[in-house]
This record gives sequence, C-alpha cells and structure tokens, in this order.
Amino acid sequence: MNKQSTQMGRSLACLALGIAAVLADAHAGKVAKTVQVGVTVKSILSIGPVTQPATFVVTKDDIKAGFVTVPNGGSYTVTNNNRAGYKLSFRTSDFGVIGLKTVTVESGLASPVGLASNAMSYAPQPYRSFKITLNPGLRFDFLSKNDPGFKDANGNDKLKPGSYPWPVLAVGAEPL
Repeated sequence: MNKQSTQMGRSLACLALGIAAVLADAHAGKVAKTVQVGVTVKSILSIGPVTQPATFVVTKDDIKAGFVTVPNGGSYTVTNNNRAGYKLSFRTSDFGVIGLKTVTVESGLASPVGLASNAMSYAPQPYRSFKITLNPGLRFDFLSKNDPGFKDANGNDKLKPGSYPWPVLAVGAEPL
C-alpha cells in the first residue's frame, strides 16, 4: 500500500468517526447537527520520457533549405491534476557550436515555442487530461553564411551533412 492510499484511508476513517459521533448524539426525538467536511487534493505533476532521440541527421538538401524538421522529437508522458495547467521546461545544449541558429518546438504543444541555446526555456501548457502523451515536432534552423559563428576556427563551415547530438538535454514540468 502506498503513502497516498494510507493517508486517504486515515482521512476517511476520521470522517466516519465524526459522522458516528454525530449519530451517537441522536437519541430518541429529533436532533439536528451540522458537520462541515473539507477536502484538500494534493497536486500531482510529473513528466517522464517514453522516448527521446539521441541524434538528428542533417542532409545536403537540409543545408540548402536552411533547416531540418524532425516531426517526432520524442514522446513524453505528463501526469497532472491541476486545472490551471503547468509549464514545460526545456534545457538545451550550446547548439550554436554545431551550426544551429534556432530550435523551435513547432507541434505537439499548446503553441510553438522557441528554445534558447545553452539555457532553460519555458512553455505554459493548459490542463487537457490527467495523463497525456506529448509528441513534440521540432525545427532546427541553421546559421546562414552571414551569421557570426557560421565558420569554425579553421574557416570551414560548421555544419556539414551528418549526425549530430540531440540539442534538447532535458524536458521537465513545473506548476504554474
């Protein structure tokens, strides 16, 4: 039996004792008593990755287009009982070192959100259901030839076709 079940059992036992005490006072005749009952529901909020990519792939065509879209940027399960909603937090790596300019969560959330490089970014989310699965789609925009940091220390383009480390290091959830 977990801690929440034990606490709920104790609360119900106290309520039953209170009702029994009121009823015990009711001998013969009419007796009326008012019992006030209050309940506090403990806030629950958790997030867990079901899947999260370790890498993403950039092709020559992606570089020509200036971006790559990753429609399945992982899968996260959120458990939340607060009707006010919650905010997601995203911790990113210093993705400028690999030639990325911006990272945007384009789909799967309440609204698109831009993620800052090597920082925490937040996205408020409305209450939708007690337990949901988020499947964010991301877009990675590359530095252009005119952007500072486009070239490495040797004068070569930073971004080349290949596989790169996933820039979103952690996803969390916090109460609003």
